[in-house]
This record gives sequence, structure tokens and C-alpha cells, in this order.
Amino acid sequence: MLEHSGLTQVSRVSPAAYAVPEAVRDAVCHLQQELTAAYLLDCLLLQKGISARILPVHQGEKAPFLASEERAERFAHLLQLWTGGCHSVVDEQLYEDAICRRPQEYLALRQQFRRVPLSVRRAR
Repeated sequence: MLEHSGLTQVSRVSPAAYAVPEAVRDAVCHLQQELTAAYLLDCLLLQKGISARILPVHQGEKAPFLASEERAERFAHLLQLWTGGCHSVVDEQLYEDAICRRPQEYLALRQQFRRVPLSVRRAR
């Protein structure tokens, strides 16, 4: 069971079933005293989006937050995919939501895991 701003249950799949890499924990541990499962899931999603070179759509502006029920459903689906072996799948709306909810974590993870987007690399 996950607790995150009214988000009480994310999935029947335990978050512990999908281990959060130590590098992700290390990149954000200075920002949060308690690393809850919901917090680490947000950070893992951010890391996967950054590693997949997904550029934020709402740079410099706030994207609308997803409703807690929709976040729960989307995380449940992602957890099922990740535990099923689809490790690089990223829900882009959930990713945008996580960027808006956790901007400091996004910046810390981006600094740690950033790769140049393919579109920028080709333009050079």
C-alpha cells in the first residue's frame, strides 16, 4: 500500500517487487528525509523518463496534476509492465505529472542520468 497525497493504493503488485536502483536513491536522498515507496516510484519514473530522453512538454509551466485515482491506475499498470519485464516503458502523462510534483527530484535525477536527446544530437 502506498500513501502519497491521497494516493492510498497504487497496485496489488508490491512496489518492492521492482527494486529502485541505488543510484536513483543516492541522487535524491538529500532532498527527502523519508524515502517512501510512493516517493521512490515517482523518482524511478523520473529516472526512466530521463534515461529514455523524454523531454518535458510543459517546460517552465505547470502541467495539470493527474487525479489521485488516475495516478493510482497508471502506476498500477506501469508496475505490472515493469515487473513483467518491460523495464523501459514510461507513461508520458504520469512522467509530466511527476516532474510537476517533484521538480527538485527531476533536476537532481536529470543531472545524474541525463543523456543528450536524439533530436538535439542530430541537429548538431
